[in-house]
Amino acid sequence: MDKIFHIIKKNDATNLHITDETFVNNTLDYHVELEENAVCVITVALINISSVVCNIYVHLKGDQSQAIIKGLYALDGLQQVKINTYQYHQGKDSKSELIIKGMLKDKAHANYQGMIKIDLGATGTDASQTNKNIVLSSDAKVVSVPSIEVLQHDVQCCHGSAIGKFDTQELWYLQSKGLQPKRAQELLVRSFFQDVLNEQVNQEAVLDMLCQKMV
Repeated sequence: MDKIFHIIKKNDATNLHITDETFVNNTLDYHVELEENAVCVITVALINISSVVCNIYVHLKGDQSQAIIKGLYALDGLQQVKINTYQYHQGKDSKSELIIKGMLKDKAHANYQGMIKIDLGATGTDASQTNKNIVLSSDAKVVSVPSIEVLQHDVQCCHGSAIGKFDTQELWYLQSKGLQPKRAQELLVRSFFQDVLNEQVNQEAVLDMLCQKMV
């Protein structure tokens, strides 16, 4: 499945909101081109899948264009996800923010490969890329490789990844306040995923689904 969005707006921001939880042929492709002053918001949730490859390509072609990419995956059993992202900055004063979070248990596997490219002449660019993961079993595996290629000075660019477990001190603190272990874990799941869900999706329904699956 290939989706191409070409967003052009000269004066005001144009917003594009996309939410997908169903896929064709186990692939999901986003291809977005942004002209001057255009704004794109992409939200992707990968929950009830078996094996999926998700490709997100965003070309910030125009000056002052903006892209916000947020995603999550919650995997159990033998579920597998591979996510490839590409933020290509060509316009001046363009901005992109990418944050993708995942939680895995059983024998699930996730592979994230990300690239930010800032082209020569793309002055004033502000780009970020983050992938964070919580692994709940010893058999679950995560590979996370964020990367950057910067050809222009006078820009801001950062990337990072993290792989860990539930914070035992946070769990202890919540249980010390009288919460049962399951409820404490549910609150940590909600806290972890909260900032990758926006007002365009039913946040409570998605968070309930995530808690049921991961706790």
